[in-house]
Amino acid sequence: LVDLINENIINKNQIDNELTEKLHSNKAKTNSDEKKSISYKIDTSIRQKILNFIQEDFKDDISVLEKYYNNKIAVAEVQVKRNYPLDNKEYYNQKIRSKEFEYYSNYYHVDFYVNTHLKLFVNLQDVTKEDGPLHIYSKTSTGNFIKKNKYKNRNNYLANEIETELYVNSSKKRESFFANTTECLHRAGDLKNGHHRDMLFISFIVIPEKVKNENKSSIDFYNNIYPDSLWIHDSRVTKKTKPNSLKDVYSLFKNYYTSKIN
Repeated sequence: LVDLINENIINKNQIDNELTEKLHSNKAKTNSDEKKSISYKIDTSIRQKILNFIQEDFKDDISVLEKYYNNKIAVAEVQVKRNYPLDNKEYYNQKIRSKEFEYYSNYYHVDFYVNTHLKLFVNLQDVTKEDGPLHIYSKTSTGNFIKKNKYKNRNNYLANEIETELYVNSSKKRESFFANTTECLHRAGDLKNGHHRDMLFISFIVIPEKVKNENKSSIDFYNNIYPDSLWIHDSRVTKKTKPNSLKDVYSLFKNYYTSKIN
């Protein structure tokens, strides 16, 4: 699958200009017209192959997670992206940082979802520390980082890593990494000039509704309902785990309770 994506998306430079512009809409202009992060189009001929890959290669992992949540799990979003080095790297060591200079989630943060949202990162290349790998802390270490760095929000914290507790996802091409990004502080790493990082990002959500056939894989559950949503970053699926009020949280809880497997 990685070779297929590289050959048919990366090497052909199939950039999704509309999505790339959307993700940069509130960002500061750089010294050049080049984007610091680009999103690629995922052709319809490859979409089902990606879903099949997840369904087959990660079926044991998904099964464990479904038992843990007592609900079925589905893919909520898929992106193929490339990150480039940032200008003025010293700026990012300041305590106060402007959101307009965060070009690709390179400030420490947790994703603003409830704890039924997961992410899978698949390397499309060998990723060294010079290629800006994912930096992430465990749930326990996240608390330690918040205390040590006087963390208020993603734009306001000291930039002192806890090296003994930090996990840096430097790894080989084709290797993958599951993360609970709703509870674990994380960011995209800094890239050395002349380097880039190509990644396949896959978001999952625990389905907050009853699935008819519980014995069948539900990985493509939302792809069957919203055929394009998973691939164009319109958030129709991911926002299902992003309640806006306590009332919404309670409603979501009831949905999960009534749709549980056992």
